[in-house]
Amino acid sequence: MKKKLLAMLGRICKFIATGTVSLFLAACYGPPVIFKKIFVQSPDLDPVPEIKVSLFRGGIEISTDIRTDAAGEAVVPTEGFEDEYLTLDDTDGALNGGEFASQSVPLSAERDYVITLNRK
Repeated sequence: MKKKLLAMLGRICKFIATGTVSLFLAACYGPPVIFKKIFVQSPDLDPVPEIKVSLFRGGIEISTDIRTDAAGEAVVPTEGFEDEYLTLDDTDGALNGGEFASQSVPLSAERDYVITLNRK
């Protein structure tokens, strides 16, 4: 009986030591989320509100319904993959201080981005 108990404890210790628990937990809860903070400004360095921010991964749109606030800021939840990028679109015309051209921004390891939009 004692040998069986020790053998079972040994298997449990190997299970934990090999990282199988970490792999199991990652599979259950998914990859970690990395929040990217962006600040969108005009060429005059003024914040630009109501810019639609979309997250793409591998050419597929992942996240919509994100807009910059009155301070020109938005927070985008990403998973840190290399092929992620943002598109920024001015959907309200001149209501936010001008008409701005759409722009695509590749994401990197940085967490904060300052993006200057060009006028149309």
